[in-house]
Amino acid sequence: MTHRSTVRLRVYASAGLIGLVAALATGQPEPAILAVSLLILVVVGLTSAGAPDLSVRILEAPSSMVEGEERHVDLLIEASEPIRGLNIDLALAPGLALVESDPGHVVDRTHLTVDVNRPTELRAKVVATGWGRRSLGPILAYAES
Repeated sequence: MTHRSTVRLRVYASAGLIGLVAALATGQPEPAILAVSLLILVVVGLTSAGAPDLSVRILEAPSSMVEGEERHVDLLIEASEPIRGLNIDLALAPGLALVESDPGHVVDRTHLTVDVNRPTELRAKVVATGWGRRSLGPILAYAES
């Protein structure tokens, strides 16, 4: 699982470093006190940020589709702890579109959002809208805290 820093983390770290530079430049302790408190938040956030183990498996997916054909993609999502707002991107090839998913989690034509509290099966219906043979691309899963 890839970890990415949030905007808040980057802002706190930048403000902390700017505060330390300002304290050195002005010779005043106040910017350093503020900077250290922000940098402590950054360190606490980085050390306590443990990502849950996440597994997204494809149970059933079409190997290929032709124009006008609707097929189901079944996913099994498992996490070591509850995840709210897990984002799943189906990297669909041009000419494929996500029509619906069983709990109604369709956000747009390639994106689903689901809450995972226990092993969850998700079924999405995909339709081939363009001419030619189409294949399902990779599936990306990510969550922001």
